[in-house]
Amino acid sequence: MKKKYVFITILLILVCALSVSLVACNHKHKWQSEWSTDSTHHWHNCSKKNCDEQGDKAEHNFVYEQDSNSHWQVCSTCGYTTAKVEHNYAIKYHDTQCWSECEQCGNTKDVQDHDFTPLDPFCRRCGFKKGTENLIYKLNSDNNSYSLVGINVDIDTAKSALNPKVVVSEYYKGLPVTSIGDRVFAFTNITSVYLPKTITKIGERAFKGCKLLSEIIIPQSVTTISDGTFEECYGITIKAEAKSAQSGWSMDSWGINQFCKFPIVWNCKNNNIANDGYEYFIDKDTNIKFGIKKENTIGNYDGTAIIAQQPHNQNMLDALGSLKIDSGSVSYNNLTYKITSVADYAFYQNELIMSVTLPTNVKKIGDYAFGNCTNIKTFTWTSDSYTLPNEYGIEEIGIGAFMNCTNLTEFSLPKKVSVIQAGLLQGCVKLTKIVINNNVKVISKNAFNGCEELSVISYDGTVNEWNSIKKEENWDTDTGAYTMQYGA
Repeated sequence: MKKKYVFITILLILVCALSVSLVACNHKHKWQSEWSTDSTHHWHNCSKKNCDEQGDKAEHNFVYEQDSNSHWQVCSTCGYTTAKVEHNYAIKYHDTQCWSECEQCGNTKDVQDHDFTPLDPFCRRCGFKKGTENLIYKLNSDNNSYSLVGINVDIDTAKSALNPKVVVSEYYKGLPVTSIGDRVFAFTNITSVYLPKTITKIGERAFKGCKLLSEIIIPQSVTTISDGTFEECYGITIKAEAKSAQSGWSMDSWGINQFCKFPIVWNCKNNNIANDGYEYFIDKDTNIKFGIKKENTIGNYDGTAIIAQQPHNQNMLDALGSLKIDSGSVSYNNLTYKITSVADYAFYQNELIMSVTLPTNVKKIGDYAFGNCTNIKTFTWTSDSYTLPNEYGIEEIGIGAFMNCTNLTEFSLPKKVSVIQAGLLQGCVKLTKIVINNNVKVISKNAFNGCEELSVISYDGTVNEWNSIKKEENWDTDTGAYTMQYGA
């Protein structure tokens, strides 16, 4: 019975407490006019005694206010104010002016026109790079950006009228330049091009036929590269700041084919590792581009270097147009690499070279390495001597390595070469004499096709008519390379 009374007493107490609570909250709130705040929110308190309800609670709606030295934030609703902070200025610019701007509040100071020197395209105040004259920009449909769409010269004079060192402006009329239009630079004689970090798209065949363009850096901002962008760009090195190809890069249609090969160097600002297993860099002494061969893993040091690509400009040659690689080795990252070969297409269609001298330790010349170098007249094999140790001397020359060298008049085959590959000297129309060493066991089809001036061939130091010299079983002597002057 006692337990029953205790239970009833507790129940009555709970009912009373609930009733008091309901009566206490059953009123119309009257909110105080002043805001209550903390660092993140503001609200109105209820003015009724013993009521802890909060009305209109919300996060602060901050806006910046500033003076010449500092900035702070003020809630536009309740007036809550943060502590003052000194401005944090960074250099900003567009195509005509530069200034200092606080990165937090946007306060600006020191607004000035760019300061370009006559010979320097960079503003000395902000580093903005002045765009090349005669380029045409068009306002995009978003009305907030421009595209580079053409050259403001007659198409027949574009090659001579356009500065060969092109700078695409980062801004035009105060707005960013975001794309390169279709075929803008096609078949012009540009040697270099600067793309600003505002560029997001490169149009179809934008650089088609720019055979003197030796290197281009693709900013990480570029998300679209269209079909055939680098078609017929021979010997170009494409450096991509992105660590891998973007989804919008039409790499299969860039124009890479058997007559247009070039390296692509990934993440060029950091490690210069190429996706084909080579590293590329410029040797300070010769200004010739080398590729460091890496076997198995990127970090493996095998001590050899391959001449992979080169700039198509006069800086790589002497005054007489001679390509000389005299050192025979190159240093990179505190390691020394011996130059042992010339890669496929390394100097393909380079019309500036007039003569070539290779170092003694080069053993291999790749396919089409000097193909279509129409101004080459002489090759010098510094390793072509029996007095050198056996590890020296060219041993292999690839298919079409000197094809269409139309100014070549004489050619002496290196003494260690035993196979003359197909099309080796095809199309060398001024070739009158070739020295074939006594080690040659194979002459492949069309090796001398089109060499209509070739009248005598020296073999093992003696001069013979073609039809009277000793021929190996694997010599293809019926290639269409010889006229009737060689006999029946």
